[in-house]
Amino acid sequence: MKQKICKANYRAKPFEGCSETKYIFRYGLCQKCFGKWVHSTEAGGEYLKKVTIPKAKQMVKTEVDKKTREENINLMTANQYRARYLQDVINDIVRTIDKGQKCICNPNVIPSDAGHFLSVKSNGHIACNLHNIHFQSRNSNSFKGGEDLKYYKGIIRKYGQEYADFCERLRQSKARHAKIDYIEAFSKAKEFRIILKKKDLTYTAQHRIELRNQANEFIGLYETEFAKFNI
Repeated sequence: MKQKICKANYRAKPFEGCSETKYIFRYGLCQKCFGKWVHSTEAGGEYLKKVTIPKAKQMVKTEVDKKTREENINLMTANQYRARYLQDVINDIVRTIDKGQKCICNPNVIPSDAGHFLSVKSNGHIACNLHNIHFQSRNSNSFKGGEDLKYYKGIIRKYGQEYADFCERLRQSKARHAKIDYIEAFSKAKEFRIILKKKDLTYTAQHRIELRNQANEFIGLYETEFAKFNI
């Protein structure tokens, strides 16, 4: 940045500036003169009201919001953090892996949800295992209570009996997670999602299982025997 003569432009007139060669801050004025203009002139006061004060308030608000979020996280249980932060990212990974697929329960219906095979209510410890989550229609996932039998048959139809049996066994996982585990997993899940979304591909059944294996292993919440299905 070149030094120039400190001389007010039309925005700061009739304020003159110091006429010295300095680095220009704003409106043709050096930083010292700009501060004088802001605090000593009517136009500067208007600038302060319209620009500086709102920016300062926004910065304060951002800091307050950040502190509030951190305080809220500190008050959350592990499961509350999982549901509020991690689950959305996990579900988005599932929707990306299953892009172009029909509802796991109803093969003629276009899905929108990442629905759990083994319910979160009864099997919360595997809520983030990607083998337990597949693309499902909103109607099937919400209004019809998950349609367990159709879901199971859908897994068989798409991936075979052996994989369906593997999904049934996920409930046997002994993994239990502290909040710090979910916090670390949240960071890893976001990283995996970025990589996956950049590819923006449609995958075969075998590749969808492989990607679930990779995601589970990368995120690191589950034992190998429940994180990875051997194709």
